[in-house]
Amino acid sequence: MTDLNQHRDKIDALIEFLQPFITEKRFERISEVAAQRTEYVTVILENLFQGHNASAVLRTCDCFGVLNIHAVESVNIFSPNEEIALGAEKWLNINNYTQDNAIIELYSHLHNKGYAIAATTPHGNPISVDDIPVDKPIALVFGTEKDGLSAEALNRADFTVALPMYGFTESFNISVSAALFLQKVTDKMIAQKVNRALPIEEQKYLIANWMLKTVSDPDGLMRKFLIGRE
Repeated sequence: MTDLNQHRDKIDALIEFLQPFITEKRFERISEVAAQRTEYVTVILENLFQGHNASAVLRTCDCFGVLNIHAVESVNIFSPNEEIALGAEKWLNINNYTQDNAIIELYSHLHNKGYAIAATTPHGNPISVDDIPVDKPIALVFGTEKDGLSAEALNRADFTVALPMYGFTESFNISVSAALFLQKVTDKMIAQKVNRALPIEEQKYLIANWMLKTVSDPDGLMRKFLIGRE
C-alpha cells in the first residue's frame, strides 16, 4: 500500500476523496477511535515466543488506545496469532527490532523522544503500579512468558514497577499483566488530566491510513487520487 508519509500535504483532500467509498457509520467510528489513540503510552515486548500471548497483548493495546508497539526479536520472533488478535494488528503501529543491541537502540530512541522507561518485574525493588508517574510519556516493558525481562532491559530502564500479588503464583499471564498496567496508567492520566491525544494532523493521518485499510483496492484508489492532482 502507498506510503502516506509522502503525501501528508494532501491528507485532507485524501480523506474527502475516500469518504464515498466507506459508510458514514464506518467513517465516524474511524474518526472516533483516532481521536482516542495515544503515543503518550507505548509498549515494548521483549522476545515473546508464544503467539497467543503476543496476540492477546495486541488486543489489549488496541482496547486502551495505545498506538505504538515495539517488538524486540533478538531471541524470539514476534508472531501473533491472527485468530486471537482479531485484526488488532491492523490498527496498531508494530515496530520490529531484530538486531543484537535492540534494547540499547530502542531505549535510546525512546529517551530522545522524552519517554520514561518502566520495566515490569516482581523482582528486586520495584515501585508499585499505584506509584507509577505519568508526568511524562511512558514506555512499559514486558518480557518473555517464562523468564521475564533480560538483565539489560531491566538495568537500562529508568525504574522497575510491579503489580500487587496476593497468592502463591509469582506473576500474571503477560496479556493480563499488560491490561492491568495499562488500566492503572490510563486511569492516572485521566485523573491528572494528562493530554494524551495525538495532534490533530496525526489523527488525520491515522484516519486516512485506516480508511485505505478499509476500502477495496486501496492502491488503485490512491493512484486515481494522485492522478487527479497532477
